[in-house]
Amino acid sequence: MTREFIINELVARGIKAEATEVVKNGVTLHGVILGEGSVRPTIYAEWYENVHESEVDSVVNNIIKMMNEQKPQFNLDRLA
Repeated sequence: MTREFIINELVARGIKAEATEVVKNGVTLHGVILGEGSVRPTIYAEWYENVHESEVDSVVNNIIKMMNEQKPQFNLDRLA
């Protein structure tokens, strides 16, 4: 399974997802940025290459679950 396959499935489920590459300590990490807004989670995962396409539903469900559990909550009135 490729990162693009996961991104396409997330988009098909109505979640904005885009590929990203970041270099940290000289190592290129391939990730997926999820959602919209200025604060968005990024999943860096090489494990998706070892996942069979028949497991995509479970993988995407877990990504959505993690995204929803980690959603930041801001009180904009207190930030102003």
